[in-house]
Amino acid sequence: MVETNVRVIEGGPDLKIRVREAIVQSPQTRAPDLERACTAVKNRYHLAANPAPGYGNRVLVLTSRALSPLTFVSDGSELQLVDCGGEPIELDLRSELGKAVIPRLVERAILLMVIRSGKYWTLDSPRIFWEHQPFSVSQGVAGYRRYAVSALHLAEVGVGVSVEISTSFVTESTLAHFFEHGLSSGESEQRLETFSRLTGRQFGQKGTLIYRTARNSSKCYFEGAMPGVTCETTGVLVVAGRKFESLADYYLEMQPETPFNKDGPVVRVSFNNLEAGTPVAAEWVRARIMNDFLPVSLSQLDKLSPKDRREMAMTFWAGFGPDSLVAGQMRVLGDFWRPEAARLHQIAPPALRFGKDQRLNPPSSLNPTTLSAHYRDRAKRLLQSGCYFVPADLPRELFVAFPTHIEKAASRLGAELADQIERLAGIRVTPQLMPYDTVAGAVTTLKSRAATGGAAVFVLSDEPNAYYDVVYQLDAWRVKRITGTTLAKEYRSLTSASDGQRGQARWDSFTRVNAVEVLQLLDAIPYRIDQAGQYEAQLAIDVGRDRRHVAVSMLLARNGDGPRSFRLVTSVVHKVDQQHESINPILLRDQLIQLVARAIPPAAEPIASLLVLRDGLCHSKELTAIDDAVAELTARGRLRNDVRVDVAELHKDSLSRIRVWDVLPQSVENPLEGLIVALDPQSALVVPTGCATLRQGTAEPYLIRGLTGCLAVDAGVAALEASNLNWSSPRVAQRLPITLKRTDDELTSRSDQEIRRIR
Repeated sequence: MVETNVRVIEGGPDLKIRVREAIVQSPQTRAPDLERACTAVKNRYHLAANPAPGYGNRVLVLTSRALSPLTFVSDGSELQLVDCGGEPIELDLRSELGKAVIPRLVERAILLMVIRSGKYWTLDSPRIFWEHQPFSVSQGVAGYRRYAVSALHLAEVGVGVSVEISTSFVTESTLAHFFEHGLSSGESEQRLETFSRLTGRQFGQKGTLIYRTARNSSKCYFEGAMPGVTCETTGVLVVAGRKFESLADYYLEMQPETPFNKDGPVVRVSFNNLEAGTPVAAEWVRARIMNDFLPVSLSQLDKLSPKDRREMAMTFWAGFGPDSLVAGQMRVLGDFWRPEAARLHQIAPPALRFGKDQRLNPPSSLNPTTLSAHYRDRAKRLLQSGCYFVPADLPRELFVAFPTHIEKAASRLGAELADQIERLAGIRVTPQLMPYDTVAGAVTTLKSRAATGGAAVFVLSDEPNAYYDVVYQLDAWRVKRITGTTLAKEYRSLTSASDGQRGQARWDSFTRVNAVEVLQLLDAIPYRIDQAGQYEAQLAIDVGRDRRHVAVSMLLARNGDGPRSFRLVTSVVHKVDQQHESINPILLRDQLIQLVARAIPPAAEPIASLLVLRDGLCHSKELTAIDDAVAELTARGRLRNDVRVDVAELHKDSLSRIRVWDVLPQSVENPLEGLIVALDPQSALVVPTGCATLRQGTAEPYLIRGLTGCLAVDAGVAALEASNLNWSSPRVAQRLPITLKRTDDELTSRSDQEIRRIR
């Protein structure tokens, strides 16, 4: 039985609530003013409030009692919120206003309930709650469980409330330990090295910190230590226009409830929207530890099984008692929501086409055993039949550039890459080894060997500009990048006597994956699908986490043979406005036109159907850019005049994440790969990974939201089928469609190297 981490508010689709209507008295009320009014209501009266969409300066408050006038500050101006009088208003979930407002009010009311319980503390977001005590403390690392609460409208079900459980890690010790005064130079260096390793500073990261006092908690970023400086010797500070003789003086007056050591060390940090270099007491600060920098023995602590996740969610709700009322009006039903059968769509994997005219059909029946065997067969079929397509002009030389100190590992890598490529492509490639002292020197040597480009595996050194020198100086080359750290790690595992067969298996997998990725760079196609859902082409649009780049990827998959009927191309450009997530519409239009023109030659048959996937929120100006690009591409003959263009948002990371598991008589397991749960015609939950290939943790669905008339299930099927192009790891299901995986990989790589370069 498929079950979710969602609980439904009593009343279901017929839910009705009573609210008071209030008005913000201001001649020019803006959206931020309304939200600040809601925050003021929450802080003063402990009531949930939300702006009334489409009603100007109106706010709806979840209470039946009249409100006293409330004065609050917004952007330096004093505004007043006044009750409109009269009887309470009844909101009905079946009305458009009710659908828009009731879930938000329910969510905010539950957040208030959780805060009042005193069981949790918050950081950054009022929707994320941390347990007070860590569940694990080991090797200087403390692990905390977090709970993200959110509400959403479910068609014909009512208001659902999800609780997403995650894990965060912080240093067991405060920064006062790492930057303690009076240590020997050896001890001081050792503690600083530990701090840098845990926070990722050796990789160019600033280090994210948690600044926690008795009054509140906030996130900040490490700027530097202040050797020899204590809270009492910082000198004069000016905060919000007020002068304080020292940091100790400031704390005594502004934070008297939080004890501190006036002779304790001080560190400089930066807060969001505040000037960098703010001094704070090191004993009030701990460092966040990202999963990539955890000790190996702790790296699996965040992998929660469906059973554990379900039990933790049940425990969370049990903490508020069976009779707890939300805002005195509503109850949360005790059972998790189980979608009815009509909402569930189990999608079989598509047929795959390999080399030598070989075809792998989906299993005749879908269950964990048959599906697991199907994924294993993909890897076997690729090795037996080779790639579906290999270009005739595939380079016969593969240059392998590497730092001189890892020559043995690089030599072994080059030889085995050549063997793997010959097996997969049927073409013998000769590795040309190129040790280097500097990346710039290797780039110069490569360009002198073949000015018009070629194929290379470039093992990157730790030089900050390594990525940029390779990408921008070798733009005519097809380059597979591998970090020296990764190669050294895999080679150590191979040559370690203690690892034995396991080390050999890891090395074989490592070289096979890189051989497949080299072939992809050279326009080879390991295997293909006939079509992704109902669409001949799929476009993905993505923005990097640092908002510095925009990536667009296009998959062409339609009936026919060879590269003209199947192509995958990607484009990455700098983003002009890095302050906002939205993309400049002119630049996006041009990027889309150029990418599609690359994928579809002028003489090719124009595309009849196209799905555009926007990672995250698709802004109105971006929709205009897509429309403009479609019009231009139609005029150029790349799209048919009657082309079907659907646009959908794909939300892979969201606080309102719905989890799905399968409740069996004796256990709770992940669902089968390829499940789609329809929430309503425009929204669907897609579960691409599951019990057949996922060995640890809980499946991570993503939300598909159709725009401009796009049906979510249609978009979900297309995304699922495109995720079956899991060329680098054919034995396991891939979470994202290949288009978004390509944009993700490119943006992550550029972001990581940007950090190193800035450093």
